[in-house]
Amino acid sequence: MRLIAAELLRARSRRATWIILSGLVGLCLFFLGGNLVSTSMPSDQELAEQRVYFEENLADWKLNHQQYYDSCVSDAAAREQSPADWGCEDLLEEPTFENYTWSPEGFAERVTRETTGLLILAAALMFLLGASLTAAEHATGSLGNWLTFAPRRSRVFFSKLAAPAVVAVCAAALVTALGVLGTAAWTELRGIPSPEPLDTGKLVGAILRTSGVVVAAAVLGAALGSLLRHTAAVIGVVAGYFVVVEMVFRGMFWESALHGWFVSTRLLAITEGKTSYFVNVCAWNQDELYRECTQVEKFITAADATLYLGSIALVLVVVSWLAFRRRDVH
Repeated sequence: MRLIAAELLRARSRRATWIILSGLVGLCLFFLGGNLVSTSMPSDQELAEQRVYFEENLADWKLNHQQYYDSCVSDAAAREQSPADWGCEDLLEEPTFENYTWSPEGFAERVTRETTGLLILAAALMFLLGASLTAAEHATGSLGNWLTFAPRRSRVFFSKLAAPAVVAVCAAALVTALGVLGTAAWTELRGIPSPEPLDTGKLVGAILRTSGVVVAAAVLGAALGSLLRHTAAVIGVVAGYFVVVEMVFRGMFWESALHGWFVSTRLLAITEGKTSYFVNVCAWNQDELYRECTQVEKFITAADATLYLGSIALVLVVVSWLAFRRRDVH
């Protein structure tokens, strides 16, 4: 615990720590303020125009809806399809004013999405913070001095991973508070109602899962910072992965089974609880002599994604630990 406390004091004394944390808070406030400025309820003039348009369509429906339905059924029969396939039954439903107006999403509909989005931003910055804390000690040579006072390398290594994790827990709690309270505040200021009740279980589950991503990102950043010894090298490796793999390869194999193994897909499964992707399954039709393809939906659960990404992170941490134990430190 004394080593962790010492690492936390070291992190607190570094200017980069406060710059990153201040940037995180500033970005959160920027996005919340952007939502406040760009979102509003329909004006009285817009509602009046929508009311006129609705009444015109309602009058037309009362006079002609049966004719529209009969025509739809005839067209479907001419193409040997059922009226349900064409949605003919929808023509028999009387229009309501709610179908012709709009309202932005309220607090209950958007708080989970916006809070997890801010937490993903926090994960990226905590990764950068973790990398900068360990890489800077290699670059400045302070690590060699520290090992003369605490020569047990394994304890020193894991304390350097634990300190960013503690900072990340605090950052995740702060961002969660900003996301939830900020969203509640600006939707209330704009007078935006929530037609659906808040799903508290879904919100809490998403926050806990994504907060775990924030902590894991900080630990992984610290491990890579120790392994590569330069913050710029860490940024270059991660940026290269996202450009080459997540952008180029993802575009090339977007309908293949490889889509499910990308890091971004697995992260989405963790933050949302589960996700899905589509795979093209093709077979040769011998009778018609052509290649027939169908799309099959594949699902990834949060547990599967956590096991996959956790395994990758564990391997990288172990490699960094072995390198820290065996390499010379100047």
